[in-house]
Amino acid sequence: MNAIADLVRRVIPGQPRHVAIGVDEFFDLVSSDRRQFVLLYLDGDESDGTATVAELANRLAIDQVEAVTSLEDITERQRKRYYVSLYQTHLPKLDESGLIEWDRDSATVTPTPETAPAAAAVRDMRAAMNLDYRVYDTTEFTERQITSGDIVNVLSSARRRHLISLLADAEPGATVTLDWLARSLTEIEAGENYNSDDRKRVYVGLYQHHLPRMDSLGIVEYEQGEPVVVTDRVRVFYDVMLVGEAVVREVPA
Repeated sequence: MNAIADLVRRVIPGQPRHVAIGVDEFFDLVSSDRRQFVLLYLDGDESDGTATVAELANRLAIDQVEAVTSLEDITERQRKRYYVSLYQTHLPKLDESGLIEWDRDSATVTPTPETAPAAAAVRDMRAAMNLDYRVYDTTEFTERQITSGDIVNVLSSARRRHLISLLADAEPGATVTLDWLARSLTEIEAGENYNSDDRKRVYVGLYQHHLPRMDSLGIVEYEQGEPVVVTDRVRVFYDVMLVGEAVVREVPA
């Protein structure tokens, strides 16, 4: 059994194995490095089962700011930046999903029964990742180190997950046409009886959005008008996807 299969089959003794949310929602929730940190901290040895927002903000600064190694190194500006982002964005999203419980009045955060399996999935996904390369940031127009959030963000789109599944068994350097990808994805999404409008929507989405995004992270090499080149990073993203999907128990509509 390979390492990824071991991760996918992992059982967490005494804890639920799944989170009761959809696949898209789960990947979206953990596509932020800060939300990943909250889950890992609440489920880790440093936490006594509860944490204040101020505590999380301080620990985040130590974890994510290179120049900060202790509480004494954190500037008030850094502390405020992390506190505000947690309070306004990250904790509300995690609380609404049921992965944590956040009490606004007391500004405290506590785990729920689904915190542990979600945190375990984050750990296992990180173990399957290769973060030892740089990517081009299209918002900052500069190169930077890839993050675990970058990888999971790609997987928050069902279409990109289908695309990665289609390419996972291809040898690095293999090429496929945009037309073949559009036809294959349309059949997956709309069934065998799809029409030309269905295929056109998929084609345009790949052309304008999904393939450029995947090219920026080195999953494929894509130049408009040229065949799509598969890289060895496709398999890494596929393995991370399998680990994430294994923890999700879809909620019936």
